[in-house]
Amino acid sequence: MVTVDLDVFSMTPAERCRATILLVEPNTADRSHLKACLRSLGFVTIVECLSQNAALDVLGGRRYSHILFDAIKGTMAPEVFVSRIRDINGDDTVIIATSHEPQLDDVIGLVTKGARGYLRKPFSVDLLEEAVELATKGDPIHEAVLNAEDRNEALLSVVVATLDKAADIAKQAKRYHTASREVPSALQALRRSVYFARTFAKGGEEGYFDALVLCFSTCADEPSSRLGKVRQRLNRKRTKNREKDKG
Repeated sequence: MVTVDLDVFSMTPAERCRATILLVEPNTADRSHLKACLRSLGFVTIVECLSQNAALDVLGGRRYSHILFDAIKGTMAPEVFVSRIRDINGDDTVIIATSHEPQLDDVIGLVTKGARGYLRKPFSVDLLEEAVELATKGDPIHEAVLNAEDRNEALLSVVVATLDKAADIAKQAKRYHTASREVPSALQALRRSVYFARTFAKGGEEGYFDALVLCFSTCADEPSSRLGKVRQRLNRKRTKNREKDKG
């Protein structure tokens, strides 16, 4: 049996201690809550800014590993702010946008500009931790998927592909010890794809689950799939039994 160290998905205590976080949040209550949650997760260096303009001034004097900012209450368009961060810090900084009731197209616009994650308010400590870790450890989602004509289908195709790859690697790991080294990264890719599908699917989580059911139902109907082969075998067995009953 293959065992997986799930801590591979987490930021270590040392990584959290080294992280430098810039909070850009004009609302005092939201800013205090966000800071307290980050502290409880082991992040030490946290600098607060009330506006995006102030944040850009701060960025000129120091490099930050993470920036969390409110995408609605800003002194400039959020896409412009993200682009300005990229101009100053390059691609090294992990940018996470936050807001109440985010509009999907606005979220996608930020991601295509360089944001690595999105956190919907109100949030729990667990959701904040997941957003920060996945934005930090995971690969950015491909722009072609976000701009696809059928976004849900494109997102679910990534989930299916990463699931199939993870299953194959887990199967190989049962036979070859060296293959077990690839299991954590494969599962990380799967977790990342599911996170993005749930976040960016049209129709929210309901749209995501509807698309998920449709996607796997379609896969099951394909003769070449594992599930499709099982269904074919069962259908042949039923047909054979019915013929015996008739005889």
